Amino acid sequence: MKNKLTNSTDKFIILLDKCDYDEIKDYLLEKELEFYNNDLKDLVLYSGFSVPNYNKLMDILEINDLEPPTFSDIFTDEIMVNSINIYKTNVYNLYFIRKEQFGLRDEDAAINELIFTDNLENLIEKAKQELLNRYLVKDLHLGK
Repeated sequence: MKNKLTNSTDKFIILLDKCDYDEIKDYLLEKELEFYNNDLKDLVLYSGFSVPNYNKLMDILEINDLEPPTFSDIFTDEIMVNSINIYKTNVYNLYFIRKEQFGLRDEDAAINELIFTDNLENLIEKAKQELLNRYLVKDLHLGK
């Protein structure tokens, strides 16, 4: 049996693939209500590795990626170069995050998420820690 996160992720990616903007907006409203009903506990919606999903979300959430993000950082460990861009969306307390990694062997991968949060600083720290502890290129090839 799949856990709640996987079901939520699967449903969100299916909606993105269908590209029905009204259904996606309704789903986001449902998740926004869930966020507020759970005492503002962070709620993450993974949109996966797909570039088309990135473009769809930027459009739906009215994010102009030509404008500077709310937060941007590039940092490295001994193996990977990591990049985080966080954009404020047209929904209160909803942020769009793009996390990227670039490896030594010309490997790279990016993952996109939407996160309802009322603590941007905590969100930034969690995103940095995830990139330092995760190898996105491997996950991309494993389909995670």
